[in-house]
Amino acid sequence: GYNSLDGKYLKDISYFYATNDFSDMTFSADLYEKRGIVGKYELNVLVNPLLSASLNAEFINESSGQKRWSLQGDYTHTFPASVYLKSRWDIISDIATQTDYTDTTTIVLKRNAESFLSLSKDFNFYSSYISVQRNENFATNSISMKIPSYSGYVKKMTFGKIKYILPNGINYYHSHSFDNSYYSDSVSDTNSILARLNNRLDTSYKLLKYLNFSPSFSINNSVNSNTDVSLWNVTGSASLNTQIYAVSLFGMLFYEKFRHTFIPDVSYSQCRKSFMSLKEFTVEDSVTEEKKMNFSITNLIEGKRKETKDILMRNSLSVSYNLKTDSFSSVSGNLHLIPDKPVNFLFNASINPYTKYYRLNYTSYLNLNIFNPLSEKKINLSISNSTEKTDSTIISDRLNGAVSLNFGENLSFSMSMLYDILNKELVSTSISTNRSLHCWKASFRVSTYSSTFKYDFQISLVNIPEVSLDKGIFGPLLP
Repeated sequence: GYNSLDGKYLKDISYFYATNDFSDMTFSADLYEKRGIVGKYELNVLVNPLLSASLNAEFINESSGQKRWSLQGDYTHTFPASVYLKSRWDIISDIATQTDYTDTTTIVLKRNAESFLSLSKDFNFYSSYISVQRNENFATNSISMKIPSYSGYVKKMTFGKIKYILPNGINYYHSHSFDNSYYSDSVSDTNSILARLNNRLDTSYKLLKYLNFSPSFSINNSVNSNTDVSLWNVTGSASLNTQIYAVSLFGMLFYEKFRHTFIPDVSYSQCRKSFMSLKEFTVEDSVTEEKKMNFSITNLIEGKRKETKDILMRNSLSVSYNLKTDSFSSVSGNLHLIPDKPVNFLFNASINPYTKYYRLNYTSYLNLNIFNPLSEKKINLSISNSTEKTDSTIISDRLNGAVSLNFGENLSFSMSMLYDILNKELVSTSISTNRSLHCWKASFRVSTYSSTFKYDFQISLVNIPEVSLDKGIFGPLLP
């Protein structure tokens, strides 16, 4: 193919080698007129249920003489007595290795490379996990490591069941962790030890037969060697909710009946934080409290047909009240009309009750299958409009469209576009055709994204017959 950034290119020149029944490897190369050569290696090993491994390596020799590389891999191994070993490697020479060699229509969100090696063990009542971790952040040019990190938790324990009074009993949860952390950037290097203890009790039971009451209580403690501070967090909460149903005595159109479900929910939480210096402690300056009420209501309207049930509308409203500051949070709400149908509408909104600042986000979606006189397969047409705005600014307003159709059994056509209504410009387009002939398949695609232009031609062999090998280079290494 060709695009304005790379010039002419030839990708995926590959050789696939099935080493044995458990593993395979692929050697491939990409040739770019304006950039250089990219060599790739991929290895996959799978021995169910004992182990699985994958390795992807890439070396780039650019025309400018610069050398780039990347290495990614995963490994899992199950040992006897429920012991699990997991590992991941993710190391690259620089972040531009990802962005420069990614399709222009793809938005690359990756900004860090994470690697780890972990070992976990499950007992009857206890689970443990120990690991070594490394994370490189390309946005901040920093490296963070945990050598080691240990965590464990006691599986849920239930006690105190009393018939008719506390039928579900009280659930107890406990977890703890220990991290020896290292952080380095262009300014400083730091090393710290963080230990945590978490305990929680909760239960649930019916009040007056129809109300669901769920109280909980937790005590958490953490110690950080860098700050020499021990933090105690004591939290108590209780929630009360129910579901009220109403069924219509009539139908409409092709619906026999309608059902309305109303779900109100109210909860109260109180949190007390104590900051205790390991060197010097003053009670008056170390305690903070939070008291909060949360309110929400949910409405669900459904329509009953002969054999199916359709959701016609779902909406909810929520707000919280801070008893310490005597203030309400922003009121949030959403509305979803016929969410499971080809034509639907989604609306989200929030408003600050004091400043009247609001934020809206709504999406209209249409997906239709239309009769196709040229093929048994129908024409698929989809259109969506997504808008986000505040009380003073339209943040984004975009229109997506796509259509696909078949000309007979072996020829198909598809087109998609993204249009920015706010800036009145076409962001991207893609037009492609596919032709099948016996065991061959050919495709041609033309696409634009912002100021770049690209076309691709691809031909591939399909329905490759299965090949069985008796011996491979990894055979002696596998059970």
